Amino acid sequence: MLENFKDVNETPCNRFAEAPLGRQLETFDAQDIPETEGDQPLGIITEVNEVETKIDDNGNVYCIDGKLLPNCTYELNGNIYVTDDKGRIISCDAKPVRTPENPRDNKAQQEAGGEDRKPTDQGGHIVGRDLNGDGGIGNLLAMDAKINQSDYKRMENDIKDALDEGKDVTMHTDVTYKGDSERPDIITVTITADGEKAVYKFDNNLDGSLMDEIPEVGKEAVQAELDDTGGQISSIKEIYDENGNLEKTIVNITYTDEDGVNHRSRVTIENS
Repeated sequence: MLENFKDVNETPCNRFAEAPLGRQLETFDAQDIPETEGDQPLGIITEVNEVETKIDDNGNVYCIDGKLLPNCTYELNGNIYVTDDKGRIISCDAKPVRTPENPRDNKAQQEAGGEDRKPTDQGGHIVGRDLNGDGGIGNLLAMDAKINQSDYKRMENDIKDALDEGKDVTMHTDVTYKGDSERPDIITVTITADGEKAVYKFDNNLDGSLMDEIPEVGKEAVQAELDDTGGQISSIKEIYDENGNLEKTIVNITYTDEDGVNHRSRVTIENS
């Protein structure tokens, strides 16, 4: 695997010195080697585990030992991702197309979100595996299961419908986090199909954060639905006309009935 590092220093994304192992080697001092006992230095590990790296479409390292590199731009299946200074995915630009499902990385899905992952989370793909999205860590976020299996899935179905109609589709994703958490707070996806734009906003915490995104004219109706169902706003969808003007906002609400069954309701707000 060491040959994979031959081009590491050629791009900011792949500076080995920024990786944990690189930082350890940088601070290593030969004078710190302890005295020997026979032919074997005391306290020195003689077996070094092989470093696991992942390479993007352009042959650049973007992941070392299961951790995305910080301040990195990498490309997977033609989709471009950017990480922040903590190695968290903050954006993705993709051109989804219908494809057979790319292989899953079950381990990466189970570990998405790291120590900040919640018991209700799943490893959700930013770009669906059947929309030319990679199956591994470079395309994964810790998503609440209600978001991943319902709201986000609906958006993916909208994309598939547009593709099946022969439309040219692009997808831009922004991901925000609270503090140092590895778990996303809000996921915002802008889909453009033949020039028509729709913006999807997903509340990964289901804590009412999206209420501020709802037009004033519709807040009363949304609050009434929340009070009636005891649910939470899981996502909103903003639909724009060809001139970029907001036409309508669809507010999706998730709630659980007394039998523990999950339901969805929606409130549609026309922009007058």
